[in-house]
Amino acid sequence: MKKLLCLIISAIVVFAAAGCTTIDTNRSGAQIEITCQKDFEPTVKVSEQAIEAEASVSSLFGIFTWGVNNTAVGVDFGTGASGSLIPFFKGAAEIAREGAVYNACVNNNADFLVTPRYYVTTNDYIVFKTINCKVIGFPGQIVKVTPIDD
Repeated sequence: MKKLLCLIISAIVVFAAAGCTTIDTNRSGAQIEITCQKDFEPTVKVSEQAIEAEASVSSLFGIFTWGVNNTAVGVDFGTGASGSLIPFFKGAAEIAREGAVYNACVNNNADFLVTPRYYVTTNDYIVFKTINCKVIGFPGQIVKVTPIDD
């Protein structure tokens, strides 16, 4: 009995120590609305040189996905929803898009992308698929935010 109890406690400690870490970066392509007592105006700088980045995702049964470690959170791809029938469930194509946006922003020191275009290639083998997303857009940076005097 003691051996079984020690085994169960050891398993709990191992699972607790080997937890997962999730880091979300909010790089929204949509307009952010914030209510504040004072009005502010951002100063934005947009580059004239387009940038591009890619991300690839593999999916098994449309449920298990891997291949992208970092994603940009809050990016609207013009669908208004995740494209999935199950709420709060991201499809593999959306994960690939978010990964490509993250890579583009981080690699080019951008806060957002202006007029992004997405090129998604899917190789579907019924139970397994690979999705590659390439994003091209103009990098934008928020230089400063100044209050507007009334």
